[in-house]
Order: sequence, then structure tokens, then C-alpha cells
Amino acid sequence: MSVSMYISNNYINIVFGSGTKGFVTIKSCIKIPISEGLIINGLIMNEDGLVDLIKKVWEDNPELPKCVKLVVSSTSVLSKKLKVPSVNDKRLLEIIKDEYSEVENYGELVYDYRVLNPKSHDGGMDIVACAVDREFIEGYISLFEKCAIKLESITTALSSIINAVSFFKDFSNATYVITNLDGNNLSNTLFVNGEYNYSSRSRLLEEMGSEDSENELYRALSSLIQFNKSQKNGFDITDIYFTGDLNDGIFEFSSRLSQALGVRVSSLRAPESVNIPDEDLFNKLFYTIGNLS
Repeated sequence: MSVSMYISNNYINIVFGSGTKGFVTIKSCIKIPISEGLIINGLIMNEDGLVDLIKKVWEDNPELPKCVKLVVSSTSVLSKKLKVPSVNDKRLLEIIKDEYSEVENYGELVYDYRVLNPKSHDGGMDIVACAVDREFIEGYISLFEKCAIKLESITTALSSIINAVSFFKDFSNATYVITNLDGNNLSNTLFVNGEYNYSSRSRLLEEMGSEDSENELYRALSSLIQFNKSQKNGFDITDIYFTGDLNDGIFEFSSRLSQALGVRVSSLRAPESVNIPDEDLFNKLFYTIGNLS
């Protein structure tokens, strides 16, 4: 069993469980608030404060092994969907590095990728590449060293989302959007005919729950629907699924958005392939659950 963790601006999110062959069993879920300013946009601003909080989590939950699979979400993480030739890992990383050559100090970035399709229909393979400043990664390495916890892996939120939707058998040929609300951060991930297509991340300016925030979300989602139509791929978005820190008014809000956008809008519910103690926490811990697979 593994510990998957995501630290947002407002919460430490943890699931303890295992994932094999598209099925996930979660033994325990932990979601605790953190003080404002400890971490902002994925950047560690107060290491000592976070060390104290994380150590307290392990003191209160002694069943957790001192080994973590971490999920990160930040505008500092630069992701691209690429079509690349089928080459060895060393050559592929060189190709990925060239893709980021216009980024300032691109030689100081750390690069990685995940394969989406090892044999695309028109040759080569489809991947999602990512690049992030080395200091960003070193900040988390230092954090967990001071907590005396082994940092087993670091995964992007996007990669974790792609993992998580594989638990939904009905999504294999669907065209939909996963919308995550994380405080005032909004991320949208578009899947077309069951395959990852596009993602975006932005900062919400309006306070969630207000009429202005609904209008802001409507504009963002409407723009994404139009973007998908502009691709002329033959597939229309049918559903938008909310995940993340959702308030109690999400049902009425989703209903109004459904009517305005002309697509089904709802919060994401746990599929049968995910065994979780509290199903209401499934969409709130979505990033971490995908990282167990």
C-alpha cells in the first residue's frame, strides 16, 4: 500500500491505499487545512511550517508508512502534448528539451514524460511532456528530508488525472472535461473520445459562490467547448465533471451551468472500481487517488 499526497494552498490531502489493474482500494483518507501562505501555487513559502504540519500528520496517523508519492500542481509545471518518433529514452528526452528551448533558463529545467499512445495511427507515439525548474523539485526533496519521510516519486496533477479517469469504464469513448477547483485555482482537462487532448490552468478572480464567479466559470468552460468545436474532431463535449474543493451549493450551480452551456454538468462520483471509506471525499481527493494507480 502507498501514501499519495497533494499539498494545495489550503489543504494537505492524503490517501493511503493501493491501485492495481484499474481497481483502487483506499484504507484511509486525510484532508486537513493549512495556514494561508505556507504554499502558494505549488511553491513552498514556509518550509518550517510545512515540516511541522506534515510531522503532526504522521504522529496522528502512525499507520502511515514513511514513504510518499507526491502530486504537484503549479503554473511552474509546463506540460505539452507531443507527437514524437519512436526512439530510445535518451533521444526522447533530447527532443523534449528542444521543445522547451524558448523557455528562459531552459537548461535549468528538469524534464519528464508519460506515454499516451505508444503507436499513434499516423506513426510515432503520443506523449505528455513536462518541464519544471530544478529548484521547484529540490524544494520538495528538502521538505521531506526534514520530515524524515522518503519521497518515492513526484507526479504532475495532469498525469494523476489521466490515471484516475482510467477507473471509469464508461469514459473510454466519451468526450468530457474534468474541472478541478482548488481554492481560487481552476484547471480544466479535456478528453476527446476517451483520450487526453488538452489542459489549461488559470486563477479565478471572483470569490467562489458569488454570481460573478459563476459567470467567470461559464466563460472559461464556454471557451473550452468552442475550442473543442474548432478542432473539428467530430466529437462534442457531453459532460463536465467538477472535482476538488466544492461547496454545498454545487448542485444548484451545476444545474444552472448545464442549462447555460448545453452540456451535462455535475460533480464526479466514485466509480465501482474505487473502494473508498467516504465517497463524498472522492472528488475532493481526486488528484491523490489517481496517483495510486
